[in-house]
Amino acid sequence: TVPGTPHTLLYSTMHTKIKLLTLPPVDVIIYSKGRKFFWRFNYTGMETHGAFKSYTLALQDARHHSTQQ
Repeated sequence: TVPGTPHTLLYSTMHTKIKLLTLPPVDVIIYSKGRKFFWRFNYTGMETHGAFKSYTLALQDARHHSTQQ
């Protein structure tokens, strides 16, 4: 921090790229902003899903969406 400047709590953005072994397999990115987690398919133009309270909940939702017919 710099003396005399207001303190700001900054959250780092964590992201993980995974492959769900569904039929067909899909690539998913799960990331966090602050204390919330989001996911999206790793393809151009795909929407973001979230906010979830944990990485596990985001992953479960991604699996659910990737197995819908």
